[in-house]
Amino acid sequence: MMGKDVPILHGILVITTVAVLQTVAEWTINRNKRLEIFMEGRADCLVEDGLIVTSSLDRNNLSHEDLFRFLRSKDVEQLGQVKRAFFETSGLVSVWCFPKTEIVPGLGIQPMDYRPDGHPVTCGDRIEKTGYYSCRYCGFTLLMKQGARFTPCEKCNENDWSSSVRPEVDLV
Repeated sequence: MMGKDVPILHGILVITTVAVLQTVAEWTINRNKRLEIFMEGRADCLVEDGLIVTSSLDRNNLSHEDLFRFLRSKDVEQLGQVKRAFFETSGLVSVWCFPKTEIVPGLGIQPMDYRPDGHPVTCGDRIEKTGYYSCRYCGFTLLMKQGARFTPCEKCNENDWSSSVRPEVDLV
């Protein structure tokens, strides 16, 4: 097993020791909440009620496009559908969506080149038509009137906005 000079019993002893240490470590971690959080981490909320939790993106070294990619893989079209999205310790994203009747307009998550509204608008630009607009940084969505000017987002103070994606809900 390990060479001609090392008895197989030594190899079995090493494997058994590692297995026992692993079992003791798991048992200890599972009974101590602080140790469990330290060793295994905890899920981090990335989206809450359709708004991006930007501090969580920063903490987990994720970009907006990373988040959008995860959400698209879960068949999400816009942030107004998302009740909560968690970045799990496994590296996966868990998504809970609102029921169809509770979906509101939100930031579209298509790749930039495929967004129907084209490029974002910025502070100072005039609103061409009344409608819902979403902050491109946090997803905050407002109904804005034609002729008004875009102002910094009241949630995150960023300047880029885009037309929101409206839910298409069949209420029958």
